[in-house]
Amino acid sequence: MQTAKEQKLESLGDFLDQLLETIDWTEHRKNDPVEHVWKFNKNCNRELTALIASCLAYGRVEQIQMAIDEVMHALGTEPAQQLDNLTYPELQKRLGDFNYRMTGAEDMLDLLWSVRGLRRKYGGLEACYRAADGHKHVEKASNFVQILRQRP
Repeated sequence: MQTAKEQKLESLGDFLDQLLETIDWTEHRKNDPVEHVWKFNKNCNRELTALIASCLAYGRVEQIQMAIDEVMHALGTEPAQQLDNLTYPELQKRLGDFNYRMTGAEDMLDLLWSVRGLRRKYGGLEACYRAADGHKHVEKASNFVQILRQRP
C-alpha cells in the first residue's frame, strides 16, 4: 500500500506526463539557456554546455543567449573535444575580449581551464559529480564545486 506522499508523487508524475504531451516544450525552452544544451547529441558536449549556460544565466534572456553563443562559438562544433585539445594560450585567444556583465574573459578562461583538468582527471563532469563525497545532492554539488575550484 502506498503512503499519501507516494500517492501525491505518483499523481504529480501523471500530471507532468500529461502536460508534456499537450505542450510544445521545444517552444517553451527557446527563452531558457538550457536550449543550448539540446544542440548537441554527445553527453560530453551537453554537460559542458549546461555548465557554461548555468554560469552565465543571470540578466536579460537575450543577453544571456548571446553570451552563451559567444563562448560556444569559441569552442566550435565539438566543444568538449576542442576544450580537451586547446592549449591555455589558444583558449585565451579564442575567448578574446569576452565580457558578459561581471564575467570577463579571464573568468571564463579560469572556468574552462578547470573543467578541462577535471575532464582529464575524471573523464567528464558527471563522473566528477558522482565521485564527489556526499549522499545528498547539496553535498555532492558543493564538493563538485570544490573540486572544480582546485583546478585539477
